Amino acid sequence: MGCPSSLFRKETMAKPNKYRRALNRLNVTRADMTEVQGSPSTERVGLIGYENYYEITRRGEVYSKRLHRFIKHKFFSFGDRYSTYVEFQLDGRKVRIAIGEAVAKSFLSRDQIHTISKQLPEGVNTLKDLWGLDIIPSLAKEYDVITKAVFYILSNEFSDRQSRGDR
Repeated sequence: MGCPSSLFRKETMAKPNKYRRALNRLNVTRADMTEVQGSPSTERVGLIGYENYYEITRRGEVYSKRLHRFIKHKFFSFGDRYSTYVEFQLDGRKVRIAIGEAVAKSFLSRDQIHTISKQLPEGVNTLKDLWGLDIIPSLAKEYDVITKAVFYILSNEFSDRQSRGDR
């Protein structure tokens, strides 16, 4: 049984290459977003809960004390947004931590987290609205952390308000 001649047309054969190039561009972009840029002289503190094994910088680079190197981030995509996290094995179990959460818990005190969470405006009804807030970059700069850490705090406050029925 022969193959249909339409499979060998020029326009049909070009599409797989077009899709492959688009996928390669996406993979390069993901690699850039997850590339580890930390240097040994960068200020690091113990990663909360794993202080004996890992350290983290204010920019979210995670350093392994055992391996003596920074750990590459992994990439999670949801719609047109993305998130990065680190994953490692410890005591026979897999641990996955979002970078924003790790930076917030490691570098910010409870008082600072409380102050940031009170900055959430009342009119925010969806997480999409939350991501578009102009205060996230300014709060990140004020507290010298990455925007993902501020977003983590504000999204938790948003979730708490939703569960309480506040809007």
